Amino acid sequence: MSMECLDLHLKVLVLEHGRKHVLQSLAHICGVSEETLANELVLAEKNKIEKPSKKIPTSAEILDKLELPPAKRESMETLAREFKNKRFLGEMRLVRKFFREHQQSVLPRSRLQALPRVLNILASLPQHELDELLADCTNHPLHSEYSRLAGAIMGQE
Repeated sequence: MSMECLDLHLKVLVLEHGRKHVLQSLAHICGVSEETLANELVLAEKNKIEKPSKKIPTSAEILDKLELPPAKRESMETLAREFKNKRFLGEMRLVRKFFREHQQSVLPRSRLQALPRVLNILASLPQHELDELLADCTNHPLHSEYSRLAGAIMGQE
């Protein structure tokens, strides 16, 4: 039984019988006192709250680990900055496309979570490809995909 299914069953039991009765029955089934069970639940909740969230490393931290030549590092710093400003892979669909083009099967949930993997891919590229990506970023530095589309529709481009 999956955790989601178990959670659903427990919610139904709590709704039908009330939290107190469900906890009493659970304590009885487990052969522990209600107080022990309550203490375990409080401890579990504290551990859940105190768990440190997974920190996403900064682009500088990632680049430090990669030990790149100065020219490549400078290009990648610029691309990381452009990524954060949404001028390089500015939309999740573009990140997905970038990952597919570089044979990455696991897709991140958000653009920011993708940054470490994007930088790792960029580190594997030759300098001339990084230069091409930089040139693409600077062609339309102030326009998003949507603003360019809107401009084209309105006849402004």
